[in-house]
Amino acid sequence: MAALLQVQALGKAFGAQELFRELRFGIEPGDRIGLIGPNGSGKSTLLRILAGLETPDSGDIVLQKGLGIGYLAQSDRFDDSQSLYAALETAGRGLHLGEAELHIRIHTLLSRAEFADSSQRVAALSGGLRKRLALCRALLSRPELLILDEPVDGLDFEGTEFLYDRINAYRDTGSVLMSSHVAESFTRCCDHLYVLDGGDLSRPYP
Repeated sequence: MAALLQVQALGKAFGAQELFRELRFGIEPGDRIGLIGPNGSGKSTLLRILAGLETPDSGDIVLQKGLGIGYLAQSDRFDDSQSLYAALETAGRGLHLGEAELHIRIHTLLSRAEFADSSQRVAALSGGLRKRLALCRALLSRPELLILDEPVDGLDFEGTEFLYDRINAYRDTGSVLMSSHVAESFTRCCDHLYVLDGGDLSRPYP
């Protein structure tokens, strides 16, 4: 089965600080991969490069043709004046879905995330609920690859359960790459763990 994504000799530095070099790995359909590393190791930068939001200094990323990628950043950006429904509707405008299909997807995600009132304003949400809404936004396009940067950070118990449920469900529909500071975040939802530290990427267990 062809890889969704192949990283070939990837390197990135900011000035004199080298974040990583010669990174090589692939993501296969159905993979659930955890990425761990200390602050400043380049985890967020690597994920942003894979999501197409930053460019590497060297190396290549080979994507499967037509690969859809969903990305969850550490900090969300929403219009606080919008309702939950409108926030997701805005994100869905570029998906080329019919109005009925987009409506169904939005309400299905909000329901699964246990948002009872789709007309509630984003401004009224706690930090954990905003993260849950941001995860709904990342899932809206039903991407083949879901990239999550520190998704557990700031989530309450219900939000964490929703996250794990969605990641585990993605085994049948796509692949997941998520980062964290602690390995315990991955025990329930990841098959493989990569460690990014000192510019190198290691894989401690299959």
